[in-house]
Formats: sequence, C-alpha cells, structure tokens
Amino acid sequence: MRFPQGTNLKASNMFRVAGVAICVFSLLTVSFAQIRGSETKTGRTTDPTITTKTDDESSSLTTALGPFLVNGSPSCKYLDDDPSPEYSHITEAWEVRITGFDPNGQFPMVDSPPVVLDGGLTPDPNIIFNIGSSAGAVDFWSIGPLNALNRAVSAIIVRHGPLSGANVYTYPNLSVGDTGPFVTPSGLPVSEVRFCLEAFSGPSSAPASISGRAITMGGVGVGNARIEVLNLVTGVKRTGTTNNFGYYIVDGLSSADLYMVTISHRRHQFFDPQRTVTLDSDISGVDFVTVW
Repeated sequence: MRFPQGTNLKASNMFRVAGVAICVFSLLTVSFAQIRGSETKTGRTTDPTITTKTDDESSSLTTALGPFLVNGSPSCKYLDDDPSPEYSHITEAWEVRITGFDPNGQFPMVDSPPVVLDGGLTPDPNIIFNIGSSAGAVDFWSIGPLNALNRAVSAIIVRHGPLSGANVYTYPNLSVGDTGPFVTPSGLPVSEVRFCLEAFSGPSSAPASISGRAITMGGVGVGNARIEVLNLVTGVKRTGTTNNFGYYIVDGLSSADLYMVTISHRRHQFFDPQRTVTLDSDISGVDFVTVW
C-alpha cells in the first residue's frame, strides 16, 4: 500500500518526536534513580562526622538525632560496643539510669534509688540531672551546674519496659540539655531514662546576657512583648520586655547554665515562642517572629 507523500512526512516527524521524548524520559528516570539510590533506606545518615543542628548559632546546645529503635533494654555499654555509625561518638560506658514512671525533678549523680550509676562512673553529688516529664514523654532534661561538669551527655535512652524496646537519641557533639519530646517506642509512659556520658570541660560562670528582637513577618518591631528566661538548672526566672522597636536584653545570667527563653504578647502569637540555649558568653540574635 502506498501513502501520499505528505502523510508519510507527517508520520516520520511523529516518530522522531516520540523517539526524542522516550530518550528524555529515560534520562530523567535514570537521574532520579541515581538520586534515590544515594539515600539510605532507613533515612539515617551513615556519615559519622555529621554535625547536629543548634538552636542558635551562638549556642553550644545541640539537638538530638533519632530516635533509633533498639530492642530489649539497651545500656550505654551496649551502645559503646555497637559498631553502628550513629553510635560511633560513644567511647565510654558511663551511665546514669533514672527509674520511675514519668520522672520529674532534680536527681544528684549518686548511686541511690531512683538513680543507678553504671559503667564505672564516679559519683558526684554536686552534679544534678533535671528532668521534666508528662503524658508519657520526657519534655526536657539538663545537667549542671556547667562550671562543675567534667562529663556531658552523648545519648539518652528512653523506654517503657523491657518488652517494648527503647528509643535512643544521640548527641554526636555532646550536650548538657535539650527539650523534647523524647518518647518511648510504644508511646506508653516512660519508666526509665538512661544518660550516656563522655568527658567534658565546662565553661566559666561569668555573668552573661541574652538579647534579640521580636518582629512581625514584615520586619516591624513588636513592642511590649514579655520575655521570660528560665534557668533550667536552678529554676530561677528572670523577665524582660521588648521596647517600641522590638528589642530586648536580659542580663545578669550565669554563663554556666542552661536557659529556656519564652516570649508572649497580648495580641500576637509567635512561630517558635520557646528557645533553649546554653550560655558560654553573651548571646545575641535570639529573635522571635509573629505568626501574622
């Protein structure tokens, strides 16, 4: 059968276009597959040199990685012996174990119920662990005072019972406090928290300040906002107010403690109304932005 010349040319052009489209689709598919193939199946990084986020670039407080689910009742020695990259920074078996459902309060680092020391850790009654828990989760924790510390936390292990496993949260850069929630794998109440420790040298306790600004999304200062600075180690609270341009400063703070900075206003809500920082020196740029 013979086709008219014009029809034959149209058919030829259609085949060329279809061929180009197939090639482009194939290249895109291969490129996408290569990108996907570079990701880990679990979503975790396998690079042991990864650094964690900080709540503020001036803050030495790091945010936990995880949770990593571990079956049974893992200890800090278990993590120390585990060759997995997420535990590569753990080099000691030092452990502080605090038992009891949804633990709250201050716990000296001594081997006395509900606190158990393990892994050859030397007791020190001057070191205090502060824990706040509610609704089956650890809301925050801290260790201090910083000017007396010679240990910092490399990981925390949170569990409900031996049959439900445990969630491990790690701190590759070490930490002296963090805000949660840190939950059990089953979502049931926390019955035990283990703190894994590494050698650490704390900063001096010279007075320091926290400053920043409250602004709208358009960059306009928000005046008369209340700033509350809570020392999570001692429980001492200091307050301040933003000026007409939205600026604030709260001074007279010990540089060797962990603080939670909270902002509130009668008319405005803020995207991130709470910030947690550790003072090594004066910290500026702790800013808050309104929702509208």
